[in-house]
Amino acid sequence: MLERNKANLILQSKSPYVEQFLTHEISSGRGQRYLDLLWRFYEKAGHYDKAAMLLSRLADNEKFVLCTKFLSTSLFQFQMLSFCCFSEEISLSQRFAYLSHAIICAQAGNDPKTKAMIQELRDKVEVAHIQLAIKFVSYRLLFSSSNGIEYGCGSRECMDIRTPKQQELVKLLDGPILSLQVLLEKFAAPYGLHKVQLAIFHCANLYSEEPIMAVWENILQSEFKYEGEVSERLLCTLHELYAIYGSTKYFPRNFILRRLLEMGSGLSDRSRRGILPASFFVSLITKLELGYVDFIEVLSSEYRTGDPWWTQNEAGQRYIMEVGIAVVQAFLDSGAKFTPMERAKIAAICDSCVSMFSLDARAVSSQHLLQLDRHFSALHLRLTAMSS
Repeated sequence: MLERNKANLILQSKSPYVEQFLTHEISSGRGQRYLDLLWRFYEKAGHYDKAAMLLSRLADNEKFVLCTKFLSTSLFQFQMLSFCCFSEEISLSQRFAYLSHAIICAQAGNDPKTKAMIQELRDKVEVAHIQLAIKFVSYRLLFSSSNGIEYGCGSRECMDIRTPKQQELVKLLDGPILSLQVLLEKFAAPYGLHKVQLAIFHCANLYSEEPIMAVWENILQSEFKYEGEVSERLLCTLHELYAIYGSTKYFPRNFILRRLLEMGSGLSDRSRRGILPASFFVSLITKLELGYVDFIEVLSSEYRTGDPWWTQNEAGQRYIMEVGIAVVQAFLDSGAKFTPMERAKIAAICDSCVSMFSLDARAVSSQHLLQLDRHFSALHLRLTAMSS
């Protein structure tokens, strides 16, 4: 019947022997299609607990699939009794789909044991999602190398999979869901998949400041590898990661802001002009949902206690002052959206930063810094009026 594409007739049948028929076919080694039909039958019949359990096992299996022997429709009598070998491989995408549907069925079920599975299933989905991300990168590169296409790493995370041994390793990704440790040690760490490393740390709830900062340093450095479209790439990357980790300790906001100021100014290569325009930080404030107070406080702290580059080198000093001017001007332009009390508070903090920059600009015999001081004087007048 299944061969004649009559699966829907089985699912719609009111016969009390449907489950017995399907489990018999599975026990006879008839293949994955009958297992898929069985969980669909359970779901359609309202046996959500059974469907969730079967889907979970299908997602977990490797070369052997656990088969069911019909006992009754009672969940307490629903047992996995025998093994049946199938030649069919289950892809990672299919396992992901099984887990996702298992969660839906478990949520609809009534048995407490099934309800208790939900968090475990969600954890597996998160691991599978990470594995899918690695698979996507590796398969794209496998396809490109077979067609003579070269991908430079640039700001994108990539893998060198040109050797047969590495290609065999990649094939492991499209099968059983691997452990986070395997994904980290065999793929994410050796191939420099920095965003994946961050996802693994977050998924495993592993936090240690030094490795997290190292991962973020690598993420930021990779975006600066090529100058073309650095600002746009950075904004997209940071917005993407903020959406995932913004409310967690895996998004070290102040570290990111300080490093962007340093790297964007050319601190790592002092022979170069600043890479990120001052307007970048205005856009960043919006992308990361930062308050003006938060950003100005980081900016002031970095200037006072950060690298001597900011106070002892005219290029660095000029850059950080230009960033300050751009951000304060953006606040003044958007002042109408704040309440009078909020405006006064933000204006006072901005004015403190502006006054600090203005004093230092006047103390240096530089035409560029004196020009900036005129901007500071104009901003000071507007901020004073707003904060009073």
